[in-house]
Amino acid sequence: ANSIRPADSEQSASNTSSNSAGTSGGTSENVGINGSTVALPFGLDPATTPVLGSFGATEPASLTSGWYALPEDGDLIAIAAAGRIRSVDKDGVVTPGQRVELEYGRRDGDDVLTLGRVTPLDIGPSPSWRNLRVPMSDLPGDADVVRIIAEDNDLSGDQWLAVTPPRVPKTQTLNSLVGSSDPVLLDWAVGLAFPCQRPFDHLDGVAEVPKYRILPDRTGAESTNAWQDSFGGGPLGWTELLLEAQTLPSYLADDYARDWGSIERYTPLDPSARPADITVEQQSRSGLASEGPMKTD
Repeated sequence: ANSIRPADSEQSASNTSSNSAGTSGGTSENVGINGSTVALPFGLDPATTPVLGSFGATEPASLTSGWYALPEDGDLIAIAAAGRIRSVDKDGVVTPGQRVELEYGRRDGDDVLTLGRVTPLDIGPSPSWRNLRVPMSDLPGDADVVRIIAEDNDLSGDQWLAVTPPRVPKTQTLNSLVGSSDPVLLDWAVGLAFPCQRPFDHLDGVAEVPKYRILPDRTGAESTNAWQDSFGGGPLGWTELLLEAQTLPSYLADDYARDWGSIERYTPLDPSARPADITVEQQSRSGLASEGPMKTD
């Protein structure tokens, strides 16, 4: 079979969703372990994470990866992938695209006994980077290895795929990650759903710098992005000047097929930046005092 080639550096943010940070592709200055310069999502390290893709392929491409050993514990297998991938949602609705399957098996001495295949859950959006998901409960109990089977026979310019090796993430609750004391930019649409998280504060007309942002699902994020941006006078107008956002892999417990929303971690663009020193002065004025007409244009 033809190996799927390293993902082309022409992946463009203009073709991806703007709801999440760090998932729109683009290029990186660092060449990855297998020669790719594609910017990986979710903090994946290109020095240790290979990426294979069929962007710009001029002939059908296919991939059968090596076998990866499964750990003894874990709830989920995740595959960071991009492109248009064939998937079937929980209601049986088929989204057309290229084929990606996870094959599972059992070690038998130096060989592997193949037991079956499963199509990962894909909540989208395509073609941006996202995590395909296979609950461990979908695999038989004696399966101890997995590998990726991928195929791209469509040479249309917008039909391609890219994959990285499977992972079994060690998950934790949002509360244990974010906690109740760190300042958070909670999008208006999700504010009531996260009562344990502390919204970033304002004091003397100065906003506190948030450490995280929590967004609704991508449909809701389209609207919150609009009114929170610089044109709407919202906090995204200044957070983008101060902070770099990175989407963290996240899943809704026991419902891996649902787009619950997303969480982003903020890091300062200038690590040496420090909070401003504020000088406050109090003045008493008459209720009839006037400083002149208010500027309204």
